[in-house]
Amino acid sequence: MDTDQNKVSGKVTAKSDDSLTVDGQTIVVTRSSTLTKAGSPVKIGDLNVGDKVTVSTIKGADGKLLAVTVEVGG
Repeated sequence: MDTDQNKVSGKVTAKSDDSLTVDGQTIVVTRSSTLTKAGSPVKIGDLNVGDKVTVSTIKGADGKLLAVTVEVGG
């Protein structure tokens, strides 16, 4: 697993129970991902398509982007 973090910012264009698509990139949200809005914890179910987010990601062993942190409105 690559431990170098990258940031992806933009609007959520699609979401599922365990992923977000932001700026054309699908990002997997795991149990260890931290999601916040205005400093308070939220769940992926609280996010909506069109929300602006800033996501810190790492690349998983399978090459998928994994969310470390998701800041809604960031």
